[in-house]
Amino acid sequence: MEERTNNKAAETKMVVRKYSEKPARDAKANQTVLLLMAFMDIPLTLALLSQFVSKDISYGKMAALPVAVLLLGTLVSFGMYFKDRSGETLRYVMLGTFLAGWGYMMLTAKSVLACTYIFPMMIALILYYDRKFEKRAFAGIMAFMVLRGVVLAAAGSLTGDELTLVSVCIGITVALTYHVTARAAKNFDHDTIWAIKDEQARQNMMMEDIIRISEAVKSEVGHTDNLVEHLRDSSQVVHSSIQEISVSTQITAESVQEQTQMTSQIKDAIEETAQNARIMVEAAEASARMAEESMDMMNQMRAGAETIGETNTQVAKSMSQLQDKAKEVEQITEVIFEISSQTNLLALNASIESARAGEAGRGFAVVADQIRELSEQTRKSTEQIAGIVKELNTNAKDAVDIVGVSIEASRKQNEMIENTAGGFMAIRDNVDTLTQRIEDIDSKIKNLVHSNDKIIESISQLSATSQQVSASASEAEERSQQNQAEAQEAKQLLNGVQEIVQGFKKYQD
Repeated sequence: MEERTNNKAAETKMVVRKYSEKPARDAKANQTVLLLMAFMDIPLTLALLSQFVSKDISYGKMAALPVAVLLLGTLVSFGMYFKDRSGETLRYVMLGTFLAGWGYMMLTAKSVLACTYIFPMMIALILYYDRKFEKRAFAGIMAFMVLRGVVLAAAGSLTGDELTLVSVCIGITVALTYHVTARAAKNFDHDTIWAIKDEQARQNMMMEDIIRISEAVKSEVGHTDNLVEHLRDSSQVVHSSIQEISVSTQITAESVQEQTQMTSQIKDAIEETAQNARIMVEAAEASARMAEESMDMMNQMRAGAETIGETNTQVAKSMSQLQDKAKEVEQITEVIFEISSQTNLLALNASIESARAGEAGRGFAVVADQIRELSEQTRKSTEQIAGIVKELNTNAKDAVDIVGVSIEASRKQNEMIENTAGGFMAIRDNVDTLTQRIEDIDSKIKNLVHSNDKIIESISQLSATSQQVSASASEAEERSQQNQAEAQEAKQLLNGVQEIVQGFKKYQD
């Protein structure tokens, strides 16, 4: 396979070298003919100007026209040569310009020596190796010579020497024509030669197009290679940013887990507080019933007073427990508030890292904003819980005070049996107040339970969002690694294209 490729490369290089010979040969021939024409213009112009100043005004005044044509054609030929040195049109312009001046002089000159001006040009035309062009040029030159001889012979002004000179000129022209014809006969058949030339020209154009395209491809390959390098660097930056986001998300998930545990503890404390509140309500109702019964049964006052004392003691104990639980709830609320602040800070860091990642981190920025909003909701709910707990402490303290008053009333009831009825009325009033307070506490506990449920729901959403961020970060990291692998593969392909382009450059050289 490698040997066949080398043979093909050698053949292609040989074809390119072969096709490049013709433009170089044509350029050299155009240069020779152009310089010869410029050199021959001097004596030819002088000869025409000599007719212009001639006393024979039949032709002399008309000599200005071929002089102008000769000079203008020479200038145009120089311009065409510097624009396209190997142009085929240039040879016809030069030949036509020279024949215009020489032909006019041939027809108007009195001496047949004018025909000798054309011989250097005829020899130079052979340099083109173009049979069709040479045949046309020599046919035109011979026609002028024969026409000049016929004109002189018809006018009877042709002497023997001039006839001999005309014959010699015609003979030389015929000999050159025969030389061109004989040289062309040695080549291949006419149709075959032109078919080969057409095919060579077509292949030459194809090779030039291939080389030009190769140069363009080489330029684009260099630009694309720079883009691939930039893509690989960007992928590495994105990969680092994604890793940082993944770490931040992991920390957020751990904080969410800890916050979930704290919230569960709060829920247990709230349920226990609610149970104590129900016990207090039941105790208050029992106290009220006892007060009513005491008013009906004075003989059972002492027993009722003792029962009330025990009940008040139980209420005081429950109130003390309620205060303790409220303090625990307040501590847990402070922990939740601190965790919410940390979560908000982590969400802000995630937003910053997503902004650094650019387009690839836009999705993470949205998720980070959602995390920050959930954290803000958690903070507000925690503040509400703190307010409720504070109010709960106040109410519990008031309830303890009321229980103290009730106990004091029971003590006085034992001391002042005559005022039993009034004492029991005070107890009933105090129990009613206590019941109202306990109902208020129960209502606030219900609000606390509702807020805690919202906190649990927010934490669940926060946990789900953290898992989504973690999954997105993992997917983005895999995509980043895939982009790096594709960039490396693209770089290898570009290196292969550059090697192919260098191969075409070798063929061109």
